[in-house]
Amino acid sequence: MTSRLKTTISTYDDSAGAYADKFMDYAPYREMMIRFRDSYVPEGAAVLDIGCGPGNNAVLMTGKKASVTGIDLSAEMVSLAKAHMPSGDFCFRVGDIRDLSGLGTFDVVIASFCIVHISPEEARGVIKEVASCLAPGGALYLSFMVGKKDGYETAGFSGGRKLHFTYHDPEAVKGWLAENHLAVVETHLSDYPEPDGSITTDMFLFVRK
Repeated sequence: MTSRLKTTISTYDDSAGAYADKFMDYAPYREMMIRFRDSYVPEGAAVLDIGCGPGNNAVLMTGKKASVTGIDLSAEMVSLAKAHMPSGDFCFRVGDIRDLSGLGTFDVVIASFCIVHISPEEARGVIKEVASCLAPGGALYLSFMVGKKDGYETAGFSGGRKLHFTYHDPEAVKGWLAENHLAVVETHLSDYPEPDGSITTDMFLFVRK
């Protein structure tokens, strides 16, 4: 694990509660996930949530009676995800999104703002991993930030501690999807207001295999 990823995961471990307070019910992200769920997640689907965080996306899958496997490198985030989903067909554990081998095959993969902490080369590898475990006809939810320079930043939930962010080139990401026979069906953009008054652009891709 790179030093910048270690720093980022340490910040998430220390800030997991504050992150959950902000994002468990953050309306723009919740509404985007519901939009994806209602159109792309079949009833009773097997869902893989990579970089699952505190379970904010997994909890929305209950509306489809889905079985959810969630992984995250932050042990504190995994603990919160388990607490937020005390019952149902859910399994959360510490795991690395860069290695999805042995997890099985899924109807849906959720990759919500998880590639933003890894390099383009690693993100390309993650998409290859996702393609290998996504069933034919399956759907991928992929979100990330665009338009800024990579580097360490503080976040509204991090209490002044830093995380490393990578702002991927949208055309490069779409190219990585295409080379793995994953087709972008919908593209959405949304403005995210930062604590300093600046705006970050979020991109959401709804993808089919």
